[in-house]
Amino acid sequence: QTVVFCLVDIYIMLGKAFVPYLEGLSSTQLRLVTIYANRISQARSGAPIDANQ
Repeated sequence: QTVVFCLVDIYIMLGKAFVPYLEGLSSTQLRLVTIYANRISQARSGAPIDANQ
């Protein structure tokens, strides 16, 4: 759980630049990181992260 939150924090800070480093994760793990990142980002700023931009 701690690792997931660390990845989420890095993902929030770096955005799409961090996505290549997440390629080793399974699709389920990647989905978990992106869901948490979007929830935390929305709670902080009201805007979700879009990794596709």
